[in-house]
Amino acid sequence: MFAAPKPRWVLRILEQFNSPTFRKIAGSIALKVVSVALGFGLNWYLAQLLVPKALGSYFLVLSVITFGSVLSRQGFDRIVVRSHAARSEGPESVFIRPFQNWVSLRIAALAVLVGVILFFLAPVLANDLFNKPGITGSLQIVGFGILAVSLLQNSTEAFKGVGQIYLGLSMWGLLFPLLNVLLLSAMYYALQDQIDWGHKMAIVSYTAAAAAVFLLGRIFWYRATKTSKIDGSEIDQAPKHREEVHGHRKLWLVSILEFSVNLVPTFILGVYVNVEDIGVFELAKRTSLLVPFFLMAFNSVVGPRFAALYKQDKMFAIQSLGFKSTILLVALSAPIVLLIVFFPQEVMSIFGAAYTRGAELLIYMVLGQVVNVVCGPVGILLIMTKRDNEKLYATLSGFAVMVSLCFILIPIMGVRGGAIAVMSGLITQNLMSIVFVYKVFKFVPLLRPRKS
Repeated sequence: MFAAPKPRWVLRILEQFNSPTFRKIAGSIALKVVSVALGFGLNWYLAQLLVPKALGSYFLVLSVITFGSVLSRQGFDRIVVRSHAARSEGPESVFIRPFQNWVSLRIAALAVLVGVILFFLAPVLANDLFNKPGITGSLQIVGFGILAVSLLQNSTEAFKGVGQIYLGLSMWGLLFPLLNVLLLSAMYYALQDQIDWGHKMAIVSYTAAAAAVFLLGRIFWYRATKTSKIDGSEIDQAPKHREEVHGHRKLWLVSILEFSVNLVPTFILGVYVNVEDIGVFELAKRTSLLVPFFLMAFNSVVGPRFAALYKQDKMFAIQSLGFKSTILLVALSAPIVLLIVFFPQEVMSIFGAAYTRGAELLIYMVLGQVVNVVCGPVGILLIMTKRDNEKLYATLSGFAVMVSLCFILIPIMGVRGGAIAVMSGLITQNLMSIVFVYKVFKFVPLLRPRKS
């Protein structure tokens, strides 16, 4: 028996996507599928262990940890991918390990400072800002979580920069949620009769899992990178490191603004609605991330590739990679979008009957993510090609729209207003990124580029 010959157009498509980059993307997608399933399972497990009020408190404290981590990383996580990818194939690879250590020390120092400040401000934040006295104790221990998460996320990005993409994705997307579930289960069954089980123990488990995975990752990092052989006559590396991170403050601000697109609605909702509604809103928002998870997998692979191609001045290769990635992204994401749009209540009911009222919120935020996917990897393209100003302007535009709508709509519409604000911010940011990509690279990701 002989296989039927494939039509020529099928062969041309297969040839277009038969490259090491897209084979890595396929592997990254497989890992991302498992990662999303684990994250979804972790949220479901938390919804079973915690009552809605405790779950809302958990997500509120978790948002503080995440924001503290964004502050502590200072934009270095974007820098290390770009720097390591550009250096990994040449003689400058000997600088990768000392540069990573230099960055990690600065991240750790700021994370400790942020944690100490939060410890003393915890009563004010809990009572005056959130009006939730029950989270005071959790806010006082989040400093440990901020340190662990900051170092872990920076390490995962560093692995992607040196070509260890699967390892970087596995640390955050596989090992971390698995260990978190194991610790949650062990703590719950060992301590449920001895303590008041609630969101605080879930935060402790989250922190311990992040710290353990980071320490494990350090072992793999030293195996994956070369030791610097620079002798004593070499000029001090610190000036070179500072040159490499030039402009990191812009990416730091970009990270803060991007996170704030999710943080601001949660904080404002904490003033106007109860914690049960916050829990429903957060689950809907996290579920909407099923739509762009292919984009996240693509960014892990094409981001370092963009940086390497830009250093080699291969503009058409950048355009071609952007186009192919976007077309494949749209095709892969379409089934998920259709499933959620036509069956939103059924999707939300997975978490329990109390969360089906979040179906409308899910629809709004999915629409914003659809635009995110259709625009392709434009954000990572701007960052990896050192267009930090353009990335900052696009992010700032989306943030301004989102914040304005939050203050206008949330007092009137509650959680529905928050969902509309998040959707609008995402759409604005991505459309502005498209404008800048066209201005700089003279192409639109959805359209096939032409050689000049």
